[in-house]
Amino acid sequence: MRLESNLIHLQAWAQGERANQGTLGKVLEQLEGAVRHGRSADLIEAGVALEVALEGNAERARQRKVLMTRFAEGWGVAAETLSLSSILERAETDGADVSRLRVLRDELREEVRAVAKRAKLLSVMAGHHRGVLQDILVVLGASSLSPEARDAGVLVDARA
Repeated sequence: MRLESNLIHLQAWAQGERANQGTLGKVLEQLEGAVRHGRSADLIEAGVALEVALEGNAERARQRKVLMTRFAEGWGVAAETLSLSSILERAETDGADVSRLRVLRDELREEVRAVAKRAKLLSVMAGHHRGVLQDILVVLGASSLSPEARDAGVLVDARA
């Protein structure tokens, strides 16, 4: 196995993933501000920025899979059993210097944690807004809609 070469590729992937998570965190922060303050133009802008931030996810996942497969083949284990932490442990046992990768792993973990926290907050906010909109529809007389129509998000029951 070309352990050192694979570790260099893994470090490049981790740096890219950390940068992407940081960008995603900033976009989610922008989205949160737009939702909080009801600024529809900012909401649209943040939505577009979110799409851009998510565009590369499939390619990064493919790169990660390729890397995991390379490490797995070298160590004779299943790729699904490997994680960034387990690769660091195995590589260190094999005598590789993984100090920079350890720092990157920790930074990436923090970025992912922050993104997940913000995404959860946005989910709660969206649920709250959905509830408020449903209450408004009830007040406006949309409570006579069938449950299917209400669940589908339509404002008018064309069957009436």
